[in-house]
Amino acid sequence: ASVVLVNGANQKTVKTCSQYLDAIRQGMNYPYPNGMDFPFVERCYALMYLRSAQDSSKSFLASQWTEDVLDRLPPFRVGVESDLEAKADAARKRGESWKQFDPTMKVMERSAHHVMFQNETDRWSLDIVAQGDFNHDGYEDQVVIACDSGVTHGSGFCFPMVLTAYAPEKVMTLISAP
Repeated sequence: ASVVLVNGANQKTVKTCSQYLDAIRQGMNYPYPNGMDFPFVERCYALMYLRSAQDSSKSFLASQWTEDVLDRLPPFRVGVESDLEAKADAARKRGESWKQFDPTMKVMERSAHHVMFQNETDRWSLDIVAQGDFNHDGYEDQVVIACDSGVTHGSGFCFPMVLTAYAPEKVMTLISAP
């Protein structure tokens, strides 16, 4: 199988995770949604993080999405207008959950490793793809592939991020995102 990546008018076809990750580091993007390619992308990011994983000595993360997911997720905005990104960053620094940041956001689907939530304009889908201690601080982390697609326009993008929790029942911490 191969995956087509884009950057403006430029396209690049990759066939391995190594080629994919190199192309992403060089500024190529994975257009979402692209149907059958998505599992390939998930596996590549999971592999990248798992290569550096250590055993964790503490864990405050559930191994699956729970009913209170919007109370536990921090707000994140990547690739949108800088004003909204700055507001999400400020809310994260205050320790706010996504539900506090945007009370209009509602969970539409939830299963063990997949959750989708939306408001009037944004739709997010998150998939847990790996767990381990990826930043070597002793706490268990989760690699999540987050996909943003507008409710009305349907186009968007996917990116990996790493989340952790340093205490039970608290808002997760965003460790890394593009």
